[in-house]
Amino acid sequence: MRAIEEVSGESLSWFWRGWLYTTELLDQGVAGVEVVEGETRIHLRNEEGLVMPVLLHVEFADGTMFDQKLPAEVWMRGDEYTWVTGRTDVVRVFLDPDFMLPDIDRSDNEWRRVVSE
Repeated sequence: MRAIEEVSGESLSWFWRGWLYTTELLDQGVAGVEVVEGETRIHLRNEEGLVMPVLLHVEFADGTMFDQKLPAEVWMRGDEYTWVTGRTDVVRVFLDPDFMLPDIDRSDNEWRRVVSE
């Protein structure tokens, strides 16, 4: 473990604890999205205890897309985290778009803005 941490240049205690010392599972999800005071707040949750980085994909109304990798440390303060963007035209949020993480329930990994006609 020390050799891997030395080569990576970072502490991987979050990884060792979750993968080697517990039986916790990974279940990240989008808890909700809201526009407040000219910014969009994307509320994320970690429901099963295993911490992993968040692979966040955001799409905007003009067709642009943005990918953000949030470190596993965002879960160190609890099982909820809010990521903020200065744009208000978010139309889709998707976690782990390339299906790289072993999330046990992907049904809550996507949020889409409902467009009323």
